[in-house]
Amino acid sequence: MSLNQYRELKGFTQEYMAKNLGIIAAYSMYENGKRKIPRNAADKIGKLLLIPKEDMEYIFLPACFAICKIVEKNINDSQ
Repeated sequence: MSLNQYRELKGFTQEYMAKNLGIIAAYSMYENGKRKIPRNAADKIGKLLLIPKEDMEYIFLPACFAICKIVEKNINDSQ
């Protein structure tokens, strides 16, 4: 699931997230991929949305690294 999907699943608005994370202007940019998410913000978002640890790296890592991890996982699963 995406960050947006986790937020909507919890019934939270972007404004709610921004207020609770203390990042009023930046949260929507995080969801839209217009701003990189600092590690400390990613940890706070993960806790607030109760995102499972195994999903954290796929949501918050750069896309190219996440794709590499998925390919690596698929290779390991097929062996």
